[in-house]
Amino acid sequence: MKTQAKQSEFIRLNVQSLSELALEGFQRRGYGAICVNVDKYNKVLDTAPHGFMPASMIAEIIDGWKTSKEREMILGYSPGREFVVLFQYEVGECLKVECYHCSILSAPVFPAVNRN
Repeated sequence: MKTQAKQSEFIRLNVQSLSELALEGFQRRGYGAICVNVDKYNKVLDTAPHGFMPASMIAEIIDGWKTSKEREMILGYSPGREFVVLFQYEVGECLKVECYHCSILSAPVFPAVNRN
């Protein structure tokens, strides 16, 4: 699930449940994203653990948060119509983050930025 194609497929196949989770998370905790732990990907079930993470917690894991594209996406989506999915995994000693801006009504997925 470390490729753009696999990440886009995961979002497309789960768009309904992800959008519901994102809206519930926003209503309880404010802006944030659905974070997917790619390192714990289950090949048999073809899924990975995921859940809503508020922006304040995401800010702690992304270097350069204040000027990042991820921050712009996470604090700028329209709850109820859009949501953000953030895939995170380790590459060596570094945390890699890939962020997608998604629309609830139309399933296309728009990758924001790939960061090392």
